[in-house]
Parts: sequence; C-alpha cells; structure tokens
Amino acid sequence: MIDGRQFQVANLTEASRYETCGRPECHKEALGRRSRESGARRRAELESQTERTCRRCKRKQDIKQFKRHVTDGPRSWICWDCEKAHLREARKAKRAERLADAPPPVTKKCSRCHRKRPASAYEWAANGRRRSSVCRTCVEAEKRAGEELWCPKCERWLMPEDFIWRKNGSRYGYCRGCTGRAKAEWNEANPDRIRIYNKARRFSMTPDEYLEFAATLPTLCEGCGAKEGDSTGRALATDHNHETDDFRGILCKDCNQAIGLLHDNPALLRRLADYLEQPLRWPGVKIKRDVPVAKLKAAAA
Repeated sequence: MIDGRQFQVANLTEASRYETCGRPECHKEALGRRSRESGARRRAELESQTERTCRRCKRKQDIKQFKRHVTDGPRSWICWDCEKAHLREARKAKRAERLADAPPPVTKKCSRCHRKRPASAYEWAANGRRRSSVCRTCVEAEKRAGEELWCPKCERWLMPEDFIWRKNGSRYGYCRGCTGRAKAEWNEANPDRIRIYNKARRFSMTPDEYLEFAATLPTLCEGCGAKEGDSTGRALATDHNHETDDFRGILCKDCNQAIGLLHDNPALLRRLADYLEQPLRWPGVKIKRDVPVAKLKAAAA
C-alpha cells in the first residue's frame, strides 16, 4: 500500500502540471476541475455548430434537424427524419409481435348497426392499440354523405330524408318506417308506462313524482260520485280551469263535459238546478218519444 508521501513523489510531475501541492485531495480536485472545464469547452463547441453529420444516414444537415431530448440538453447525433423512421419501425415491430401473440379472432358489436362481426371487419384505430368501434360497412356508408344510407333493421339503402334526424344533427339508426314500427311495438308491450308517462308530462312531473301525486287523488267522481268506468267505460278525467290552467279535481266524462258546455259558469249551473226543481207549469202535457222507422213500417204492415 502506498502512503501519502510516496504518492506525492510519484505524481510530482503530474501535480506540477495542475499547480497543486501534490496531496491526493488537491490532485483529485484538479482532475475534476480539468474534466469540467474540458466538458464545458466541448459543449460550447457543439452549441456553436451550425451543421452536423447524422451518424445513421451520414448526411450533413442543419443543426436544427437534430432534436433535444431534454430541455436545454445536448442535441442528438441522429437527425429527426432517421429518428421518426426508427420509431415507425419500432411500432410496426411491436404491433407485429402483439398480433403474433394475440388470441384467436373474436366477434365485436358495431356501435352503429349493432351487429356482431368478426374483429377483422374493423379498422385499427389511429393509435394502433385497439380496433375501431364502427365496422367498415358503416364507415363506408357514412362516407357517402348526401347519398344513400344503410338501415340495418330492414337492410336497405335509403335516402337521408327517409331517416329521422335529431336536433343535435345526429340521426336515428333505423329508417322512419322501422323506427315507427319499433315504437309501436314498444308502446303495445308497455301500455301502463305510456299512460303514466303521458299523465306525468301533462302535470309537468316525472313519472315517479306523478305516482306519488296520484296516490293522493280521489278514486270517485267529485260531481256525481261515479266510479271509474261506471257509465262510459273510460278513466276519470282531470278537470282544470281553462283560463288559469289550475288543476281543480277529478270528474267523470259526463260531468266534465257538462261543465265545459256551461262554460264553467256556476250561475248557469244554479239556474239549471232551480229550473229542474221548479213545479210543472203545464201539467198533463206530455211529449212522445221519436218512434223508430222500423217500428212504423212494422205497424203499417
């Protein structure tokens, strides 16, 4: 093992070059200072370059074609075109490796036509990580904007005016005929939900709010006390003020129409009640009912 004195004598010539006292600590500091200074000079020389030769394509190009991978860091020795080509090749190789290890092809449901098709019927997304959610058939159909559009329900090509378009610019997936038939089938299968929805919309309520409100309504006509379906076979009507649209109560069809014919005037109702309760002014005078024509013909024969 060499002690400090022997180290100082052995490196006396080298230490004199860095103007040190020869101690190991000073010698190490001088070497570090020299390395830092040479590195700074080398970086300054590289930064002052206006051109550089790419180590891959061996072309001399402008220094701006060599990107910095870290902000304020050194520039790459490979031009940006070669780096992009290398990245493309790496992505292709990675994709090929992924496809080689991929499981057997499976079916996938298209988000437009809602039909299950093999995975090969879908294009790869832009990022190359997954396949598109729309099959090639629907993509080609959408590209034909202004021309015929495909209805997956009836499997026909139709013009855009044969489809129902929403306010946001999108359209229903099915044509008008298929959409109408689908709605009619759903309405026929769900009559109670349709009735509740229509009632709730009339009262400006949600279906749940209307069900809570309907539990507080009377079950008999508030005019004559008839039950639902007694005389007309129809549901009880919701009576309201035609001037203010305020809800007043539940009436049967006959009472509701009677109030409407009298223009919602209580004075007329009272006068009619008095009229019905007054004594007969012409007792003994009767009016015969109209005899059906068939009975007259039978009596004449």
